[in-house]
Amino acid sequence: MNKIFTSILALGLGAFAANATITVTTVKGNVQVENGGTVTVTRADYEDKSPVPAFSIWEGGASVIVKSDIQLTTKVTCDNSNFQFCPMPTCYGATDNGDGTYSFPDHTLAPNIDNTLEIHCNYSMVSELPEVISTMNVTLEGASEKFSFKVVVNTTEGAGVDGVGANTDKVTFANNTLSYNVASNSAIEIYSITGLKVLHEVISGEGTLSLSKLVPGVYIYRIGKQTKKICIR
Repeated sequence: MNKIFTSILALGLGAFAANATITVTTVKGNVQVENGGTVTVTRADYEDKSPVPAFSIWEGGASVIVKSDIQLTTKVTCDNSNFQFCPMPTCYGATDNGDGTYSFPDHTLAPNIDNTLEIHCNYSMVSELPEVISTMNVTLEGASEKFSFKVVVNTTEGAGVDGVGANTDKVTFANNTLSYNVASNSAIEIYSITGLKVLHEVISGEGTLSLSKLVPGVYIYRIGKQTKKICIR
């Protein structure tokens, strides 16, 4: 009798798990993602949320809402170390697996609520979102359920239209002096390592700019699309 009861209970639990529902819907467009489907993200889906251009974190990309009547655990890998996987409001950085892939900590998604998942791009020392084509693989696992989808991030779309194109400005730094050859009326900005803007100049053509009056330390300069760390001695 005990064996029969156990078998009936197991069948009942299996039937309950089979009836579990998992829905994944994009925030933009409210499109339902199929199991095994793909979400494509372009440059237009991202917004720079960094207070300092030299330390940019682009947010908002690949925002999806996950809802299920069972508890789920995320299993996420990608091919780009600059991605952050963000089951909001938490964000996880990528861990190098040593084989060209990166993984993120597992995260538990609560049942019966809207769980927002976002993929952020974190590129230090650049002032524009780079052109990348990368893939993130997301698997949502329940006790006996599994739902998987891919996120393809393609920020090459729109490049050259929104200001991300070839950079012709030439800048070098030596002996506390910036030497440049730039387009007319180019702005140069210098930031302290804490993000404080300490200098703003408009320059044209070929020339030099002495930074010797700055307090010794590490700074970031930005001219056009060039951003780089320098050390004032």
